[in-house]
Amino acid sequence: MKYPSSQMDYRDSPLEAAFRQDVRAWLEEHLPAFKERQAKSGSSQERLSIAADWQHELFKGGYGALGWSDEYGGREANSIEKYLVVEESANLGAPWHLNMSITLGWCAPAIEVFGTAEQKAAHIRKMLEGKEIWCQMFSEPDAGSDLAALKTSAVRDGDNYILNGQKVWSSGAHWSEWGILLAKTSDEGKYRNLTFFIVDMNTPGIEVRPIKQMSGESDFCEIFFTDAVIPADCVVGTEGNGWTVAIATLLNERVALSAGAGAAVIAVQGLERLLELSKRLPYNGGVVADDSYFRQKIADIWIRAQANRLTAYRVLTAQFKGKTPGPEASVLKLSGDLWTQDLADLAAEMLGAKISAMSGSTLSEDDGNWSTGVLWNRALTIGGGTSEIQKNIIAERVLGLPKGK
Repeated sequence: MKYPSSQMDYRDSPLEAAFRQDVRAWLEEHLPAFKERQAKSGSSQERLSIAADWQHELFKGGYGALGWSDEYGGREANSIEKYLVVEESANLGAPWHLNMSITLGWCAPAIEVFGTAEQKAAHIRKMLEGKEIWCQMFSEPDAGSDLAALKTSAVRDGDNYILNGQKVWSSGAHWSEWGILLAKTSDEGKYRNLTFFIVDMNTPGIEVRPIKQMSGESDFCEIFFTDAVIPADCVVGTEGNGWTVAIATLLNERVALSAGAGAAVIAVQGLERLLELSKRLPYNGGVVADDSYFRQKIADIWIRAQANRLTAYRVLTAQFKGKTPGPEASVLKLSGDLWTQDLADLAAEMLGAKISAMSGSTLSEDDGNWSTGVLWNRALTIGGGTSEIQKNIIAERVLGLPKGK
């Protein structure tokens, strides 16, 4: 993208257009087999396995580690080129799973920036190859938005730390080999008492319990630590500096959720599915797409999708210029989460009573995907920083409003 003046040019430059064409040609050659597997998949765990295999295919093809050092199998690329791969992958229906975003979007960058040479060598390439799945263990029953109030402890014992406590709402922890953990390591003041760890999820004393969701699946977990012993070399950064690592990780999470692969997949594929549904679903002697009320609602969803896409470009532009994305990531997360919920709610309005038909029912549309979406999407405005937190960030850092007391 070119910036000849204060006006942003959203068109591809000649180099970007050529890169996009190469990416699309490669995807069209390599993607069909994975899409076929994806179409036959049932559970979230199956979709994760396919997404991990697809990441491995991207890595082998030279597109799975763009912008990463060649020591990890990567190659030089800017944020725009990386997003072109994401965008074209979404356009062509490539597999995606939240735990791949967790692994690649915020766990790997945390290790790259704050980890030791040994930690980087042991994990980053495997993550980029799709060979290691990671989870995040931050939230607790009494520490969600106020994360620094967490109680899980890590007590130093010679060359080890002993973990005790509980985490909750950890996505895909039961499918993950490794995880990132924020724990209390001292009685120092708030924020200075926290340390960031990487944890082998097979460590004795760690119990992962999947949480049954109202959608019928179990994507989230609660995790219990009972005298779990991990080596001291699992510390990322330094002891007592975990809050710094955590804040950087949460920023990466926000960007990955708002301008990453998942957001692109939901926007592109969600819109396509909604339009296709409106053109085939009977309504008032015609189809839904013929009705002026629903046409207006669909147009509103489409317009908001384009606004979100352009806001994503603002986030990417900051990265392209070497800046840390600011509150625009919060704007995009807030807007994108509400948009995704509204997309599913509009589909529910179109479907009427049929929205209650889940996967496997002869009455379901799209094998119950809309029904699952209506239920699952309630989590979007909670996970990754609640909408209320995003509004506070926008109020304080964009609008300049005073902090609440």
